[in-house]
Amino acid sequence: MKKRRSSLTAGFLIMALCCIPPGIAESRGVDLESLLDSSPSNIQTSFEDVGPPSQDSLFGMQRFDSPSFEKAAAKAAAQHSPGVWMIQTGSGMGFVATGDGSYPTNLTNRNAAREAHRQAYVAAHMRAKKNLAQALRGLPLEAREKLAEEAYDEDNAEESLNARSSRYEEQIHQAVEATLRGFVTYSVFDDGEGLVYVSIVTSPKIRHATRAVSEGLLDCTSLGAGMKRISRELDAGLVPPVGGRIINVPETNEVALVSFGSALVHQDTSGASTGQDKLTAGRRAKAQADKAMVALMTGDQFMWEYGYYREQESTSTNFEGGAPDTKLTGPSQESTKKLLEERKETFLNLIRDSEAAQSVVRGIVPQGTNSKTWYSKDGWCYVANVYTPSSGAQAEAAAKEMGITAYVPENPPGPPPIGTPSKPGSEPLSVPVKETLNTHIDEEEGIVEILGEAVAPEGKEDTGQGKLLARRGAYLDLQRNFLEFIKGAQVDAETLMEDLMVTSDEVNSTVKGYMKRIVIREESWDGSVFTVKGSMSLKEIDKLLKGFVNRGK
Repeated sequence: MKKRRSSLTAGFLIMALCCIPPGIAESRGVDLESLLDSSPSNIQTSFEDVGPPSQDSLFGMQRFDSPSFEKAAAKAAAQHSPGVWMIQTGSGMGFVATGDGSYPTNLTNRNAAREAHRQAYVAAHMRAKKNLAQALRGLPLEAREKLAEEAYDEDNAEESLNARSSRYEEQIHQAVEATLRGFVTYSVFDDGEGLVYVSIVTSPKIRHATRAVSEGLLDCTSLGAGMKRISRELDAGLVPPVGGRIINVPETNEVALVSFGSALVHQDTSGASTGQDKLTAGRRAKAQADKAMVALMTGDQFMWEYGYYREQESTSTNFEGGAPDTKLTGPSQESTKKLLEERKETFLNLIRDSEAAQSVVRGIVPQGTNSKTWYSKDGWCYVANVYTPSSGAQAEAAAKEMGITAYVPENPPGPPPIGTPSKPGSEPLSVPVKETLNTHIDEEEGIVEILGEAVAPEGKEDTGQGKLLARRGAYLDLQRNFLEFIKGAQVDAETLMEDLMVTSDEVNSTVKGYMKRIVIREESWDGSVFTVKGSMSLKEIDKLLKGFVNRGK
């Protein structure tokens, strides 16, 4: 048997990016802090003193009794079987729901096997939520009344629930829904033989730090509480390949957007990956996370309701994230739809006239977005973006202190040519230029930014020699990316700069001589990948290119 142990970078990343203290749910009698502070795949609670379950006649489900909430939860999760269990402690009740997923163990293609493995984790998580929803919403009236009583303070529970007021039924419904939506991802178990079990836990007695309005929108008591919930799911690999969440704090009107993308790092038949494989996966994951962030910021209904990027309907149909039969809150619930629309409209109004809004209209992630890339032990590359419109400067400063660089946006596929700088009074460029995957045109600054990356040789990671070799490779990559940018310039109606560089040594020499004018703006090293960022003035580039206008005729 084995337990999945994904990188904990995600949890550290989310907290560090937004400079948010690790908030936790305030509770009455039920303490989930110890549950939240450990990885979902690393639950090691002893539960030997918890007896076998008994049948609860009121709730119609198996119940574990224990003085300790955590021990009872661990015992229920250790059943390693899909279903829902009730927990009864001296301080109140709770529920543990488990979902299962399966993956083939006989696939000869390592990359297909790892993708199927990941799909099993996501499916198991969704099924746990579905099982919890079916169990709580299907409770008899007497059980729902008991659950609602648990949700209220002991001093006013009798008055509020026994008054049989016109709001009585609504109060019961709200208590059930609050318990359902305030779950915490608790444990992940992989038996190593093709079966995965994911357990979630909730209790009506908790003043929930987070409440899932939909799969994409969380109402939270603080940004930190929302970040913590998301980071646990990222750590355990339980999120769809591409998606995002909106964290909203109703009391303060604070909001944060988190998008994520992932990609398999290609492995050969022996399980080995090259540095280039890691870089390729990183770029793919970053592009996916960026698309998800743009979708969130433009109010994409699918992202806000289901929490994953719409293209996955066709490209990742095996992932069940957001499938209509597994989501917690459906479009048929008018109150949920109304609340979702209100939250979305508030956010869109917040950024309507900002530079961020102008950026996402062009399909570009806004400045001030913080980004982190990391690799899991099972061969996945993850990228997470965080954007907080109300405290972007604070987030950027905190990220910089911790060695996380504010994102330099990349251009979406098929960008329009840039022919006229946006600064008033500037002269139009003689030759239109277009961004590439590793370059970005900053019209306001009047520069083009160039990215270079390289990986340390295998076996030399986290060494001085490895850093030196990776740095040299990153500078060569930067130069190559600059050349690719120049080659795409259309010097006349029929000729690209690439055509001239292929046929003329003089043109080649002139262009390569210009590489000396690249200004290095930043270097970074994470122990494996060295990154260098440079820039060149658009005026310098225009001066170079206009000398070749009509040379192809």
